Amino acid sequence: MDIRMKQLHVLLPDEIDREFRRAVGERYGSRKGALGKAVLEALILWIDKNKLKERRD
Repeated sequence: MDIRMKQLHVLLPDEIDREFRRAVGERYGSRKGALGKAVLEALILWIDKNKLKERRD
């Protein structure tokens, strides 16, 4: 199976970056790809949450 990937460049406040990286480290450790995995998980959760919100509106 061929999974196509895109790059997303975002700017975050320093405090959010620190907290996110700390949380990623606690959950996934310092494994290669941990940050990307956590960002993908966060984006999927955000999309799912907002889909539900749209249905209620």
